[in-house]
Amino acid sequence: MRGRLSVENVVDMLENARRRIVDQGRYDDGVARLYRCVEMYHQWRLMHGHGIDAGGVDWEGVSEEVRERFRREVGELPPVLDLTRARLLDGLLSGEEREDDAVFRDLLRQRNRSILAHGLEPIGERAARRFLEYVEGMVGEGGVRSAAVHATLKGL
Repeated sequence: MRGRLSVENVVDMLENARRRIVDQGRYDDGVARLYRCVEMYHQWRLMHGHGIDAGGVDWEGVSEEVRERFRREVGELPPVLDLTRARLLDGLLSGEEREDDAVFRDLLRQRNRSILAHGLEPIGERAARRFLEYVEGMVGEGGVRSAAVHATLKGL
């Protein structure tokens, strides 16, 4: 599904990250892909479930209650949502309270210190596998993963 965001893109990115981490031991590369997977997941949920484009949010289409709650958390209503803000808006709109925010913040801190993000520290196997487990759980919830339709290669 090139050219447009789909649940298949999300699952493909997750599987790509898994190969980097589990099969190839390329932890920084895998975690960079997991970060993008989480970002795509929330962008997809916003678009698919609420008709909101994270790349250009029309805040007038969002209820006043959600706008106020978002504004209290962030301080503004940005036109473009980064991962943290897309995740927040997704949670507010879906009514899902995330209890795992501390885990997610810790994983993001480790990712941000990576040489492929903002730092110079390589990501270790333990942190990469922990991030992979977290994202697998997130993408697996609510049947998202099973909703993805993948082409199979014959003979493999």
